[in-house]
Amino acid sequence: MPPLADSLAWAGAVAVLGGALRGLQWPRLAEPASAAVFGATLLALCLMRIASVPLAPGLELQFSGAAAATLMFGWRYALLALALATGMDAVATGAAWIGAPWAFLVGGALPVAGSWWLLATTRRWLPRNPFVYILGVAFGGGLLCMALAQGARAAVATLAGAAGTGSAPGDYVLSLPAMMFAEGFFTGGALAVLVTWRPQWVATFDDEFYLKGGSRS
Repeated sequence: MPPLADSLAWAGAVAVLGGALRGLQWPRLAEPASAAVFGATLLALCLMRIASVPLAPGLELQFSGAAAATLMFGWRYALLALALATGMDAVATGAAWIGAPWAFLVGGALPVAGSWWLLATTRRWLPRNPFVYILGVAFGGGLLCMALAQGARAAVATLAGAAGTGSAPGDYVLSLPAMMFAEGFFTGGALAVLVTWRPQWVATFDDEFYLKGGSRS
């Protein structure tokens, strides 16, 4: 990857993470229950990255978990968790995909933004019931997040290919349908279980809104 591109990626990653951290409510992470759930989610995100499936040089398939993290904690905590998971992946494996900042922006920041946008859109325009949340926000969010991530990986692979590194962009496009369904199924299934049995762990699921017809504001 050209040095200028890497420098821009680092600057973008620092700016995105810095913006998230500035508004973070740190006392929430000091609560034992919240800290335990956040820690367990962080461990799961790390395992998703470390247990990636290498198909070709520069091509690794892995779950993102970005949509699930966003729906559970909100976008600020999700970005923190994904940044930590990306850093731990870089330490454990020696490299995070094509570089830690690229991995965070492509597999973290972009999917989180997509998931948060989908949540806001469905809350504004779709009926207020749990099925919309599970199928539209969770399952649909998983699909969208993986589509954004794989599309961005293809774009970065194109840039890396021009520099003589990375894998073919077409590899990411070919893997897109299977990865989208897998991520959507994982996110939808996980959120369905959590909303049913541990709704207090899902920051974006509001009983007043989805079960009692509360205000959209």
